[in-house]
Amino acid sequence: MESGSEWTKWDLHIHTPISFEWAGKRYNGDDSHDDKLTAEVVKKIQSTDISVFGVMDYWTFEGYKRVRSYIAGMATPPSQLVLPGIELRMQAPTNFRLNTHVLFDSNVQDSALDTFLSTLRIAFHTELPVTGDNFVKLGESYDRGKIEKHGFKEADRTDNEKMRRLGMMTAEITQASLQTALGSLGDSECYLVIQPYDTSDGLEKLDWAEHPCSDSYLMKSAHMFETRKAASIDLFLGRELREKPEISQAFLDNIGGYPKPVTSGSDAHRVADYGNFPNGKATWFKAHPSFHGLRQVCVEPSARCYIGPEPDKVSHVRNNATKYIKKLAIAKVDAKQSEKWFDGADLPLNAGLVAIIGNKGSGKSALADILALCGNAHCPSMEFLNKKRFCENEERAQAFEATLTWADDTSTTIPLNRGYDEDKPERVRYLPQQAIETLCNCNPPEKPLEG
Repeated sequence: MESGSEWTKWDLHIHTPISFEWAGKRYNGDDSHDDKLTAEVVKKIQSTDISVFGVMDYWTFEGYKRVRSYIAGMATPPSQLVLPGIELRMQAPTNFRLNTHVLFDSNVQDSALDTFLSTLRIAFHTELPVTGDNFVKLGESYDRGKIEKHGFKEADRTDNEKMRRLGMMTAEITQASLQTALGSLGDSECYLVIQPYDTSDGLEKLDWAEHPCSDSYLMKSAHMFETRKAASIDLFLGRELREKPEISQAFLDNIGGYPKPVTSGSDAHRVADYGNFPNGKATWFKAHPSFHGLRQVCVEPSARCYIGPEPDKVSHVRNNATKYIKKLAIAKVDAKQSEKWFDGADLPLNAGLVAIIGNKGSGKSALADILALCGNAHCPSMEFLNKKRFCENEERAQAFEATLTWADDTSTTIPLNRGYDEDKPERVRYLPQQAIETLCNCNPPEKPLEG
């Protein structure tokens, strides 16, 4: 059983050794060499406190596929989820190459990813599919000035590897082909378009007044934005800017009329930088660590997104760990007891838990009573742990014990037939349903209360 949505760190912008901008040893086609590099990638992923990574290599999914394949062959795979993604350069009316990211559900098949990539078109005098040969063709097509502007020499024109790199550095895909490629997936809920905003080559630098159509299209078509500026974070999450309240609604209208999630990736181009967020601007989402959980963040972004060292709730729980319950386990300790009841129950509890919901007879009162008992609630009349119900059979009640683990990893174990200890403080305050009903149904005072 899982505890539900909790605040965890996500890094949705890392690169692998296949990336043409990788700052280290790169894949070279030698299996032994490449496997060693992939092992270093996975080892680093395992060592971090990040829950979910997104691989965002330029123009390819092959780095992600290598990492996924390596993990699949591990006896003890990492607990972290690695999602496929791709970083593209989008055709736009800017004096820079506009970055655009697409993140995919890990359930998307390789064939669908390959079809997506093959459907994209590079803007050229005739549109080109995204292939290594076409990157070479693009690089070779440039005049000497353009080649030298990007750090190459005229003599490099005959070097396919250098021309491929030049093509990858400068290629831009058409907006229409991106929409066609997304449509080829057949499921609008298996991907998210993440638009860099005030990060590297982001949309913030596009002149929205000069190009309102492009700005509106790009802002509305993105599901999420990569940003690190406090003001931008507030605007995307629908929070009013205190110093400029008049622009908040206009900004929301421009992105589609509703808040959208924000993320701040490491943009790591070497293994050592995985999970190392610039200026400490880490991404935290309150969600199940899965693509489905990320989709839920899109529904409630203002309540589920945080960019910074850590959310207030995380630090509050850590600083008050003796007041938060981490887990409840119940076990049968008498093998002679034939009844199973709660034996084997192991329930992780969320620090944000506020209610227990279930049908009549599903165990709500039993769970609440056991939590209260383990927390030494000074409650003389339990709903379930009483002589008329579970504790009617003393031997049965004594055969089970519950262990409550607190957020500081200390624990309390107590048999279910035992009452509270009035000489010890309450660690749980408990008002059972009967107490609330009695309080609500009592006769009102004959005289009005004074004061």
